[in-house]
Amino acid sequence: MTMTTTLSNPINEPTLDNIVERPLAYIKGEAEFCGLTFKVSEKCLIPRERSKVLVHAAEEILLEEIKKDTTKSQRVLDIGTGSGNLLLALMHRLQSTCGSNSVKGLGIDISQDAIDVARENQAWLHVVNAEFLACDMALLNSNHVGMFDLVLANPPYTINSQPDTHLHEPAVAMFTGDEGFECYGIINTVAPKIMHPHAKLVIELGRGMMDRIKAIMAQFKVVATYQDQEGYDRWLVLEQL
Repeated sequence: MTMTTTLSNPINEPTLDNIVERPLAYIKGEAEFCGLTFKVSEKCLIPRERSKVLVHAAEEILLEEIKKDTTKSQRVLDIGTGSGNLLLALMHRLQSTCGSNSVKGLGIDISQDAIDVARENQAWLHVVNAEFLACDMALLNSNHVGMFDLVLANPPYTINSQPDTHLHEPAVAMFTGDEGFECYGIINTVAPKIMHPHAKLVIELGRGMMDRIKAIMAQFKVVATYQDQEGYDRWLVLEQL
């Protein structure tokens, strides 16, 4: 059964959206996400509080799997990890409640600079069993990275038609082609190669993109969708068949 959830508590969007001024997070060198403090720089995207929905959805899925077999470590891949905030927040929560060996994670990003920030955050937050690798997601294969029980992805989905927006954030982490759908097509191609049967794919998308992304990723089973406080579909959970 497919589930649709509308968030009942408004999520405050960061003040950096659609502004030209240098964001406060870059000035301070840190940003809050899921109750944790992450180091950030202009080498990576600033964590968006709205994306905590990805962490909560993934945590719920993995807790169920851990309960089924407490001896097995769940493997998680974070595509386009940036500062590592999604993966590290998820692993921090699970390792705090289920033990340090409950989950193992890999975060990849095309930017070595972003990977350096993610590794710094891993050390800062004392998260174990996490690795970070500079890698183009289009080149992912099981021989390279192994197989996973859950894949997280918050890929670029903004069209670079407003060059003055997000001026200080890295363009490679923000903008994409094909009307915002380019990265989802790549994920649709590579994800099945690295996901165990019945593994879950948890992704964020832009407003108005849900129907086309479901069509792009029709090889997966739709498990759940989540809406933002304004009723827009923004998050999707898919299952590898």
